[in-house]
Amino acid sequence: MTGANARMNAGARAERYVARLMRRRGFTILARNFRSKAGEIDLIAQQGELLVVMEVRYRRSDEWGKPKDTVTAGKQAHIIRCAQDYLRRHPELKRARVRFDIAGVSRRGLFLTCDWVENAFHADLSRGTRRW
Repeated sequence: MTGANARMNAGARAERYVARLMRRRGFTILARNFRSKAGEIDLIAQQGELLVVMEVRYRRSDEWGKPKDTVTAGKQAHIIRCAQDYLRRHPELKRARVRFDIAGVSRRGLFLTCDWVENAFHADLSRGTRRW
């Protein structure tokens, strides 16, 4: 397996791991790898009126910093615009409270660990126009 394929495989494994954690916490996964012109969202999940937009970051170790610290302001802007596209396509979610979380997944020996940061960043949501 090439380096790029191994990284993609590890990232997909991390996303599956986080999806399982979310389901255990009572979330329903609405979308995985949602794509729009603005970019991609790893996971979108719902629990009651709460809609969580989850960015999953995987690192083999924390040697070069925490995975969650790699979500730059530019990446956040892409995620926000992509979430706006998702909400436009799903008007039934117009009353949902939207939260942006980051899951930093790392390997500890044989096990994966997750540093789940709730409200990792915010977007000003105008209910009338769906502007962020």
